[in-house]
Amino acid sequence: MKNVLYVKLLVFMCIVSGVFFPCGAVFAEYDIVLRGVNRFPGTVSYTSQSIHIAEGGFAEYENLVLDNCIVDVNGFVEINSFLDMNDSVFYVYGDLLIEPGAGIYETGDSCIVAKGNALRSGQISLKGGPYDPITVDSDYSLTEFIIIEEDSSANSVLQNIDFYGGWCNIQIYNNRLNEAIRNCRFISSDYAVYQESTDKVTDVRFCFFCWNIISVYAR
Repeated sequence: MKNVLYVKLLVFMCIVSGVFFPCGAVFAEYDIVLRGVNRFPGTVSYTSQSIHIAEGGFAEYENLVLDNCIVDVNGFVEINSFLDMNDSVFYVYGDLLIEPGAGIYETGDSCIVAKGNALRSGQISLKGGPYDPITVDSDYSLTEFIIIEEDSSANSVLQNIDFYGGWCNIQIYNNRLNEAIRNCRFISSDYAVYQESTDKVTDVRFCFFCWNIISVYAR
């Protein structure tokens, strides 16, 4: 019964976010489940697959290429050099870490979502360095790329990131992060930072905005 409800929830989430994955019933059972410690040198590619990093599991990728995939992160995922996302989604209930200097290429309806529930609260860490920022190259799809949901952890970190293009680079739903969005550059997006909140707004400090339609919006 729990599996059936989970499948229905995933399909619903994909539809309402504008992302539909044609792999259908694949969500009833993951294509790939990673437990324990997993390290992948070189480049790893997944196409039309559902991947689960189990709670307590660790997966380290040098280069990760996703095409039409869903990645459920209940454990810990680390990406060192390059992440290529095409019509793919990370749902993070555990931890996702992108190392300084890494490059992210985002096309189609792709996003990274920090999620939370009564049992777990996920966090994502994209913290580049002043001389080796994380670079995000996005197309102009109608999808928010980094999404911080209300029940996710307040410990997510978004700092020293260079965003180029995209419809909305960072979307925050009624969540105030413990650390400000800091030292980021937002160039040629429709919405750089969009905060939808009733009483909590994350600080945005020392950021550079250029050729955006709206740089920071909060309501």
